[in-house]
Amino acid sequence: MQDIGAIDLKNIKSKHPNVGQVLTTKFKNQYIFSVIVLQRHYENLSMEALEKGIRNLKRVCKRKGVNSLQIARNCSATNNLPPGALAQALSKVFTSSNISITLCYSNTSTVPEHERLGIIQLLHSSPFRGHKGITQTYRKIRERFYWRNIRDDITESINNCASCQENKITRAKTRNPMITPETPIEAFDKVSIDTVGKLRTTTAGNCHILTMQCHLTKYLLAIPLLNIKATTIANAQAKNLICQFGAPRAILSDRGTSFLSEIVRKQLQVLKIEHLTSNGY
Repeated sequence: MQDIGAIDLKNIKSKHPNVGQVLTTKFKNQYIFSVIVLQRHYENLSMEALEKGIRNLKRVCKRKGVNSLQIARNCSATNNLPPGALAQALSKVFTSSNISITLCYSNTSTVPEHERLGIIQLLHSSPFRGHKGITQTYRKIRERFYWRNIRDDITESINNCASCQENKITRAKTRNPMITPETPIEAFDKVSIDTVGKLRTTTAGNCHILTMQCHLTKYLLAIPLLNIKATTIANAQAKNLICQFGAPRAILSDRGTSFLSEIVRKQLQVLKIEHLTSNGY
């Protein structure tokens, strides 16, 4: 902050601030908040003084309308704190607010625009980096560099990396979306047929069942059969479905040999019934 002229330590010291006080400096279009947590630089920072300064910082942020903060983790005042103590104190005070906080763990530099692509390629495509993904590359670059829309630039560069496009697996969702099946507008407009068996033989010699169900009303016909030959199915279909309820617009079946036979095909063709079949396997 001193190097870029954002704060003046002599000016801060001249004000003789108290522990817990927050000094505000306007730098370009941003606010620089200096939280006083030590009276003398050689003293050890206490958690009471730290939390007092953070609470005052929260009040100043609300008064100024600030919704995001960047705080340096490594500085002389906080070096004696246990690991994670600063993050815990910030979380404790700012939990109920909508202010986002970014902890900076090292020095970063703003990169000129003409050098950004080179940095991305160096930390992504070099033999030591091994073409890591977007998130890992971003974290590695963000440790030392910063510029506006940095993640967007990294994403675009990696998406255009020829090696990544050739070798990396794209885990795209391949499951088809669910669709609502067609609903018939009248009874026995569309009928599903199937066979059940072979079952125990009855006294009449039947050991199979032909089922026919209306898609709209769910009305079910179950016709006992001696066998499941094409002629037997065509005969049962004509007597129990077509002659009683009329010819449906469409019949849905599986790809069984009897249903795909020439006899059944001719029967449906003469009556102008559309034959729909389920997918194979």
